[in-house]
Amino acid sequence: MKRNKNIRLCIKKSFNILFFAEFITTLLFSLMLFSCSFYEVKKEMLASPENLRVENLMDTSAVICWDKVSNADEYYIEIQCVSEQRVIESYWIESAEYKFSDLLWEETYEVSVRAISEYEETYWGKYKSSETKKITFKTLPKVFPFVPADEINYVKNISVVQNKDKTITFSWEKVDGAVFYDIICEHFEDEDSSDYFYVTLDASQAAYTDTEVGDVFKVRYYICGRNETFSNECRWNITKKIKVSFDQD
Repeated sequence: MKRNKNIRLCIKKSFNILFFAEFITTLLFSLMLFSCSFYEVKKEMLASPENLRVENLMDTSAVICWDKVSNADEYYIEIQCVSEQRVIESYWIESAEYKFSDLLWEETYEVSVRAISEYEETYWGKYKSSETKKITFKTLPKVFPFVPADEINYVKNISVVQNKDKTITFSWEKVDGAVFYDIICEHFEDEDSSDYFYVTLDASQAAYTDTEVGDVFKVRYYICGRNETFSNECRWNITKKIKVSFDQD
């Protein structure tokens, strides 16, 4: 009888120990979650980059600058082409300025910048971020570099007309010394995929009609003048991406 009582007492103690262990485990887990939340709340948001400005604005490039943010380890910067409504480049940088190149002339861009600071290595995050600051600018008209008088110049003054028969005609100013014009017609099915074909025209012509447009999304044209042997410079001029939207009666 006494043995059975001892067994019951042992079982009871075991249950008490298990209950206590479970209680301690739950408590520790709750404290961990609380400390995680407290850690995140305690971290103050970084100050945002201020005094965003555009310097050295050109036809195809621009330098974006801002005041340095105290305690920032780096900055996240991205640029969006406003007419295409999509981000075209993004970078993590350490300096408080960045030069964007290969932009389109006379195009509007929006640049977003936020400051980044790294945490200690934890399970709850590796960095904190400021609010994003934005600036909008428009690149200058296209500037053609100097070309020696005895070399073939760039094709200039390209104009584009979308015709009602779903063709596109583009024309340009004749180039002195050109014997041929080489043309690349690029057709975009969407923003990221395209197909293209080449055309060579006699220099007596200064216009071309693209009859292969069909139902494409956008087009872009590349034009250069050259001589018979390609012994002179072939300087290409490129149109912007042109959204296809034929007029309807």
